[in-house]
Parts: sequence; C-alpha cells; structure tokens
Amino acid sequence: CRESTYEFGIQDGTGALQGAFGPGCWRWWGTAVLALNEWTHVGAGVDGTNEKHFVNGAFAEQDGCGGSLTINDQDFMIGARGGDADHSSQFKGAVDEAMVFGSMLTDDEVQAIYEATSVDEPPSISVQDFAAMASGKLVGYWKLDGNAVDETANGLTGTPVNEEWVDGFSGLAFYLSGDDTIRVHD
Repeated sequence: CRESTYEFGIQDGTGALQGAFGPGCWRWWGTAVLALNEWTHVGAGVDGTNEKHFVNGAFAEQDGCGGSLTINDQDFMIGARGGDADHSSQFKGAVDEAMVFGSMLTDDEVQAIYEATSVDEPPSISVQDFAAMASGKLVGYWKLDGNAVDETANGLTGTPVNEEWVDGFSGLAFYLSGDDTIRVHD
C-alpha cells in the first residue's frame, strides 16, 4: 500500500501554485502566479469535493478533488517534499509563519488570518487568537523566528536541516536555498 503524500508548493520558473491532496488531484495553476521577491500569503486546502487555493487572503480558484485525506506516518516537511528517508523538490526562497489546520477553513477564516498577519507591523497575535479565528482547527503553527518550535500545544516542533535564517515579513524567516527543509515529527 502506497503512503499518501500531500503537498502544496510553487512551480519553479513560473511562480504558479501547485497542490497535490489526493489521487488525481495534482495540478499546476495556470492563472494565479506569484510575484518574485515579494511576501505573499498563500494557502490551500480540500473540503472533500474541491481543492481550494487562496492568495493574500482571497479565494483564487478551486478544482475538483473528491475524497478525504488519510493519515499517514510520513514526516511533515516545510520547504521540501519526500518521505522520512530524504527530501526533494526544494522550494527556493523564504518561508515565514507556517500553519497547518485539521480541516478546511472557510473563506472568512482565511481572510481573518491574512488580515491579522499582513499588516506592516504585525500585532502580537497569540496562538489562541489564531485557533479562535479558525474555529479551533489549528494543528501546527511555526513562527520560524530562528527556530522551528510549534506554538500550539500539539508538540509538533520541527528539526531544521541546513538551516539559514533571514529577515522575514515578521521577525525572522527560514531561507531555503535548495538543500534544506524543516522536518516535523509528531
């Protein structure tokens, strides 16, 4: 039996967002392209019928993706994909304020989180505030301010591989140059 792998990323050379959340749900965006060298808030999720994509807090598009996600024992990676043994397809750029939720957020929940994190000087938002904005669905939250500590009570602290920290949108950010990742174990 093949383990399920779920991923969300940016296609090299185009800036197009890509999601892979279930059998037959692999796609490149052709219409929403992210600008280079600019902080952009992105998100994706599945609701059992569709894979939904968000850019800067706004719903961008959806594509059919039926079925439900299954739990697997693969490590969660920030900045790369792969199983427990290795990582590949590394993102090149900086990641700041990574979050994972246990189920699909509503458009309003995504917008509220974007608004709380997108101001020039982000206010001090607690993990409890984010959990409340997402109706308690927050599973993991990594500020990435010089470490990969999970701010939730779930204990999903990550291990940086070949870590480099740079100025981020808010505090520091994890910089990925092609041979690095954050591996999260539960």
